Amino acid sequence: MNVGTPLAQRIERLQPFQRRNPDEHPLRLLAVYTNVAKHRAPAVAATRLGAVHPDDPRSGLTVALPLRHGPQPGDGLPLREGDLLASAPRGARIPFSVWPTVSLQRPHTGWWAIAANELELLEEWVRTVAVPVLVTGRHEVSPLPPHLDITVGHRDMRAALAMAGRTPAVVRSRDRIAAATGRAGLVEFLAFFPERPEAETVRAWLDSLDDTQVVEHVLHLRTVSGRPRELIEAGGELVIEARRYQERIGKPSRTGGAGA
Repeated sequence: MNVGTPLAQRIERLQPFQRRNPDEHPLRLLAVYTNVAKHRAPAVAATRLGAVHPDDPRSGLTVALPLRHGPQPGDGLPLREGDLLASAPRGARIPFSVWPTVSLQRPHTGWWAIAANELELLEEWVRTVAVPVLVTGRHEVSPLPPHLDITVGHRDMRAALAMAGRTPAVVRSRDRIAAATGRAGLVEFLAFFPERPEAETVRAWLDSLDDTQVVEHVLHLRTVSGRPRELIEAGGELVIEARRYQERIGKPSRTGGAGA
C-alpha cells in the first residue's frame, strides 16, 4: 500500500492522532483492547458505584455519590464492603435507589468506563465511521444496520442487510432491563385493583408481551402518575387487557383477592 493512495488516505483519516486527545479515540481503544486479548490477558472489570439517588430529591438524604446525567469515563466510585452509601437523620425513613455500574478498566489509561457505554461507542464508530470511510471514502452514507445475525451464512448479503434490525445491542439490552423491572412493577401496581386477575395470571400476561409493549405501559403510567383519576383509568385499562388474556388462555376467572 503506497503512501498517498486513496486507501492510505482513508486509513490516515481514521488515525487517533487526528483528535485532540488520541487516548479517547475509538481506534485507540480498539487497539489496546485487542492487544490485551492477543496476549490472553483478562479484561479488568468491576461493579462500581454509579450514583445514589433519593426518590424525593428534597428529602435531605446525604449520599456518597449524587446522580449525574451523562456519566463520563472515570466517573463513579469503587465499592468495598462496609462503605457508607447514604445517611439520614435517626428515625427517618427515606426511600432511595443505588445505581451500580458494571465497568471496564481501560488498559492504557486505567480509567473506568461503563461497559455498555464503551461497547456502544466502539460499535457505533466502526459501523458508522470506520467501515464507510474505508469502503467509500466518506461517512455521510447510510450506516450499516447494527442487528445482523452473523452466526449463520447469508447467500444474499444485501438482502440480509436490508432485513437486519436497526436497534443496537446496547439499546436492546437496556430495553430488556427496563422491561424486566417494569413487569415486576406492573404486578405490584395492579395488585391495588380488586377486579384484576390473580397475580400469577397478571405475570403470565405481562410475559406474553414483548419488551417494547411493557415499556410503553410503564411510560404511560409514569406520564399520568401525577393525575390520580387518569392513573386509575390507565390501571383499569391494564386490568381489562389482563382479563382478556385470561379469557384467551381459558383460565377460570378469579379476582386477585388476599394473598394473590
